[in-house]
Amino acid sequence: MATQFDDDPIVLWPLPDMSVLQSGRRDPPKLPLELFGAAWQDWIEGAAQASACPADYVAGPLLASVWRS
Repeated sequence: MATQFDDDPIVLWPLPDMSVLQSGRRDPPKLPLELFGAAWQDWIEGAAQASACPADYVAGPLLASVWRS
């Protein structure tokens, strides 16, 4: 005889591993903006500040847009 809990997804699925949400991981390495030169470094930092995001988020698409295959 089936019970009311046979089709309950909470019973069928195990609890997720919540340890991935805990801290304890190292910070990512800092992007060396000085490699871009002074003018691009200033532009990347300004765009990152204006967008309220890390400089990496600005430099990544910038590099992708100038890449030649």
